[in-house]
Amino acid sequence: MQMAAWGSSTGEAINYLVSIAGTYDRARLSGAANMWRYSDPKLDEMTARAAATLDDAGREALLREAVAYYAETMPYIQLVQLTTSWGVRKGLTHEPRMDERTVAMGVRPAPR
Repeated sequence: MQMAAWGSSTGEAINYLVSIAGTYDRARLSGAANMWRYSDPKLDEMTARAAATLDDAGREALLREAVAYYAETMPYIQLVQLTTSWGVRKGLTHEPRMDERTVAMGVRPAPR
């Protein structure tokens, strides 16, 4: 059992697919956060193909295919979906980051 959260600094699924869903392989720098050592060579190949694709639309299509495959073969049961919430005082705004980190530079005066 594990409780974890994962945000993406790029907004793409590649971070999750490589770090959490990818087969643990120190030499290939994959699976670093794969605590349960899940391994699926087909998913690894799909992820590698997407990572090597420079065309944005093509990479997105390959990543969607990999995520759909991962969802079908779901190696674990998700019990909770955490949602990050922010509150700011009147006169300020906060722009949430894709990686879910909260930093002071994300707070700005509200437009008048």
